[in-house]
Amino acid sequence: AATIAGRWRGTSLCVDLKRAPACKNEQVMYTITPVAGVLDSATMNADKLVNGEWGFMGTIDLHYESAAREWRSEFRAPNGLNGRWWFAVRGDSLTGGLLDLPSRAPIRAVRAKRTR
Repeated sequence: AATIAGRWRGTSLCVDLKRAPACKNEQVMYTITPVAGVLDSATMNADKLVNGEWGFMGTIDLHYESAAREWRSEFRAPNGLNGRWWFAVRGDSLTGGLLDLPSRAPIRAVRAKRTR
């Protein structure tokens, strides 16, 4: 979990407005901390920039999928969306996004850089 730990800042952009018509492009900041004593788990606190101020969006529990070399979190939203957040770390770059399940169609694309 040390590879993903830290603060990340970047963008979360809408990819498919048909599947997610309420989607808005966002500037985001993720603060990710390892879960103590669990090597393949981390917690992400997600914030977005609104009117010049950071606003908390929520917390995501991430688990590392070694075969895919990515961090994932699957969920079912109140609006009926089944989705998977996924993130891959390459040095100080974080890429990822949100996929619709089970189709695996992309809904969001995330790009961020480590800030600390």
